[in-house]
Amino acid sequence: MNILDTQIISYKYNKSKEIDVRNTIIPSIVAIEFLLMQTNKPYSANYYIPRINRSHMVGMKIDHPFNKSLTDSIIFNFKQLHQPFAIFSNYNISELINTKNIDLFDNAVNFKEKKLQKDLKKKIRFIVDNNIFCEPIVEKDIEIGYKLLEKFLSKYSSKDDFSNTWNDILILSKSISKKMTLLTEDKLLNTFASESFNANCIRDNGILNIDFSKAVIIKRKPNRETKEYINNGWQYKMRKNII
Repeated sequence: MNILDTQIISYKYNKSKEIDVRNTIIPSIVAIEFLLMQTNKPYSANYYIPRINRSHMVGMKIDHPFNKSLTDSIIFNFKQLHQPFAIFSNYNISELINTKNIDLFDNAVNFKEKKLQKDLKKKIRFIVDNNIFCEPIVEKDIEIGYKLLEKFLSKYSSKDDFSNTWNDILILSKSISKKMTLLTEDKLLNTFASESFNANCIRDNGILNIDFSKAVIIKRKPNRETKEYINNGWQYKMRKNII
C-alpha cells in the first residue's frame, strides 16, 4: 500500500490529477490538514473529534463544538527553535476514518458555517468512499521525525509556517517507519530523502514515488558549508484518550 501526502489527496479530491487513491494510507497529520482541523493558534484546533462509540451516536444531533478535553493531543516542544504547539484528535480522527463513523464527524462540524460544513462533510465521505486507511502518529514516528528535522535543518530552512515543515517531516517519518512508498510532489522532500536515504524514487504520471521499503540512512562526512544545528532536547507530550 502507498502513503499519500496532503497535496496528493487534495489533487484527487479536486479532480486536478488522475491518481488512484483507493485502498491507500494517510498519516493522521494528512487527515488533520486535509480536513482543515489545524489552526494557527498553538493550543487550539478548528474542531475536535471525541471518542464516542458509534451506538451512542444514534439520533444524536449536536450544533456546538465538542470540548477539546474529550479528545487526544500531542504537544511538541522545540525549545529555542519554535514555540510549542499541539495537534489534536490524532488518534480519534484515525479511528473515525477507519471505522467509517461519518455521523460522529458530521456532529463535530455541525457548528461550522454551512458552506464549510458542506465541504468538510464531502471530504470525509471522499476518504471513506475510497477506503483510505488512516495511521495515527505514534511515539516512534515523532522520535524519527525529530532526527529527520535536525538533519533537514542542518542544510535547509523551514517554511515560513514552521508547522508546515514539521507536518511534512511527520509524513516522511511515518513512511519510513512503515517502510512504504510515499506519493508526493514535494521536490525538496524528495531531494532530502534522496540525500539521506538510498530510497528508490521514480516519477509516475508526474507524481514522485519514494520507496522506503529497503531504505537505509546514508552517512555523510560533515560539510563545511552545512549549517550547524544542535537539537537541545526537543520533547513531546502525548495525551491519549481517557474514555
